[in-house]
Amino acid sequence: MTDEERNKIAPAASGTASTPPRSRQDEFDVIVVGAGLAGCTAARLFAVEGLRVGLLEAHRGMRTFKQLCTHCIQPSAYPILRRLGLDQLIERAGGVRNGVDIWTRYGWSGDMPPLCDDGQAAFGYNIQRRTLDPILRQLAADTPGVTFLAGYTVRKLAQQDGGVELEVEPVGIIKADLLVAADGRNSTIAKLADVKVFSSENCRFAAFRSYRNVPLRRGTCSQMWLRGPEVGYVFPNDDGVTVIAYLATKDSLDEFRVDANRALERRMALFPDCPVLAGAEPMGDALLVKDYPNLWRQPIAGNIAFIGDALMSIDPLWGVGCGFAFQAAEWLVDELAPGAQARRTARKRAGSSCKES
Repeated sequence: MTDEERNKIAPAASGTASTPPRSRQDEFDVIVVGAGLAGCTAARLFAVEGLRVGLLEAHRGMRTFKQLCTHCIQPSAYPILRRLGLDQLIERAGGVRNGVDIWTRYGWSGDMPPLCDDGQAAFGYNIQRRTLDPILRQLAADTPGVTFLAGYTVRKLAQQDGGVELEVEPVGIIKADLLVAADGRNSTIAKLADVKVFSSENCRFAAFRSYRNVPLRRGTCSQMWLRGPEVGYVFPNDDGVTVIAYLATKDSLDEFRVDANRALERRMALFPDCPVLAGAEPMGDALLVKDYPNLWRQPIAGNIAFIGDALMSIDPLWGVGCGFAFQAAEWLVDELAPGAQARRTARKRAGSSCKES
């Protein structure tokens, strides 16, 4: 994408959530539920294509963010970050360019960055979700064509007449041709639409903890250790914060139940070249995820499409969740936007004919 094309979708200089609609049947072409990474990406891209988009978020605060995350965006998502104009905003916010060194019993393997279609090196970012989520949410809210509705909850859903009707509290009834569910692994939209969730057991548990002043031994690249059933991560992030993560099979869980903070540091210290955490400053206690079953759904159900965690939320072994959210949203928009534009054009023509007659 050229600089001119990227500037075309650059965020407005300022902006706030749009004025709530007034229960109009033709209010939106697309309604997106969930203003996380996938939802905001889809809303912005649909609007850039000239469609009217309602972006609904249950939380009122613009600074709400997802806490259970590796805070790592893989290089595979770099092209969509550029397309959104988000890469520049991440850079300004202090996001750390992401390569990864991987350790196995054969030693270290350094990362060779992939190339984009235009030949430029692709890289990801490590950036805290407390930093990233508000930036992207504001970017989406400021996009012309997006009506951002914060603090709105979907109570009922009906598919009819080739579209979707939602009962939204407190605004009332709103309709659209297409509904995009980006509302997380426990999707409310999926439950209201009676869309089946498929599940399988995840035999791993995970522990996450953030620190300041971590003495990095391999620079600011991401680091990953693979040793039998154990996996360790070091993710240097913005604002001098480093996220430490550890995954293992559940036969090691009892030690973490007793004292997750101490167990995390003891286990990480056993990996070769791991930073010494004894002198680092913890930012709260370790987050222990004891049971995280794999969940996934069919991507399309009538006029409803699922993206991000609402589509698939599985074992975080490779830390690809953020990248998947961005890319799944892009794939969806590229596939469905032409049809949505055609329906919008047809309605305009029909409206014009009625006025003339």
